[in-house]
Amino acid sequence: MIDLKVTNAMFELLRTVFDAERELSRESAEILKANLSAIYEISKRNDMAHLIGFALEKQGLISPEDETFAKFQKQQYLAMYRCEGMEYEISRMRETFEDGGIDFIMLKGSVIRGLYPEGWMRTSSDIDVLVRAEDHARAEELLIRELAYTK
Repeated sequence: MIDLKVTNAMFELLRTVFDAERELSRESAEILKANLSAIYEISKRNDMAHLIGFALEKQGLISPEDETFAKFQKQQYLAMYRCEGMEYEISRMRETFEDGGIDFIMLKGSVIRGLYPEGWMRTSSDIDVLVRAEDHARAEELLIRELAYTK
């Protein structure tokens, strides 16, 4: 079971990612530094290791000499890779719908990704898109025929 102090320190650390003016308290920094392995396991389990690793490095709390550094870095690279793959698929969908004359709106992750300091920080595993009800069957057919998606 993870200590509440560790959890609170992780939340404080995450806030520094989204608020460049925010400083991490000395107490939280010490807690984080002393619990890197547990923090990695928790953050990986919750698909946040890329963010936590980025913030730890930004705060100078982890370096290549630390045993968990490579693990956090790998999660950051995986998040970047996932983001690039998602962006590629989104561009394919956009082009397909535009060429097919289908009105659409991208939703959720693909939209709010732009609000993050770096796009790769917003990980997701799906692409949410809204089409008009009357275009649904045609949109589905285009995705299957043109992009080899499956239903």
